[in-house]
Amino acid sequence: MYSTRLVGPNGQAMSIGRMQREGEVDCQIDTVAIASRFDFAHCPLCLAVVPGTDEHVPPENIGGTVMTRTCDDCNNKAGGRTEPELEHWWNDTLVRARLESTLGPVRGPRVAGNLYRRQTSDGEPVFALAGKHDSAVRDILDHGGDITLTFGLPDRARVFAAALKSAYLGACLLARRVPFTREAEAVRAALRAARDTQKSEPLSLRGIDFDWWIARRPGSIEAGRIGLERVRVAGEEPQYAVSLGGALLVSWPVGGYLVGSDRASDRILWIDSMGANSR
Repeated sequence: MYSTRLVGPNGQAMSIGRMQREGEVDCQIDTVAIASRFDFAHCPLCLAVVPGTDEHVPPENIGGTVMTRTCDDCNNKAGGRTEPELEHWWNDTLVRARLESTLGPVRGPRVAGNLYRRQTSDGEPVFALAGKHDSAVRDILDHGGDITLTFGLPDRARVFAAALKSAYLGACLLARRVPFTREAEAVRAALRAARDTQKSEPLSLRGIDFDWWIARRPGSIEAGRIGLERVRVAGEEPQYAVSLGGALLVSWPVGGYLVGSDRASDRILWIDSMGANSR
């Protein structure tokens, strides 16, 4: 739910949209190249010989589509252990929420499941129930009073790992090859660690010692669109980023040198750390 208009039984209307986030900036974004689907001879994530399954880039649950193939473990284990957290971040979700009221017949905290954070056109916060929740939550809300809300936030390390995975695959698709830069090797090592770390265990992205960032543009994901973008913020040097669905931006994650693009084929001209010209 990105935006909606609710009309109550008395005819009173309320417009609800995405939350404004701290650190929002105005910037100019220019598209350098657009990737197309490409299947590699090896799994681009772990370099296994036979990629076995279709891979959505970005994850399907936030609007991605099949763009390449990866091995079963990198697709299913790495995805299952990180991508739900990216979905929560993307949707501004409060996870494992509980509600407790001082009024009404319901006593004690009740499971409210996940809650989407939204706001009205006046900036007032709104919470929308998402998924399974205790039926008593409705009674708590109906009776009002002072309501205590407790919740968790998306796992930051797993959010970054899932975003990094999609951006890395996007970079491979744009270059039409698996890169072997220092940064790319560190990304692959971090993603293998994310794949092999149980969901119940803390995840560390050790080895990622270069600066990188993720950001979200207004609007929904445009399925199938993976681009190389030049991002300019006033007063700063331009940076390159992988655009996932036109809405999720991740700084170029694999290093090397971007030297231009071939507009006829929409492939980037890129030099990796081995000095090989890559198209």
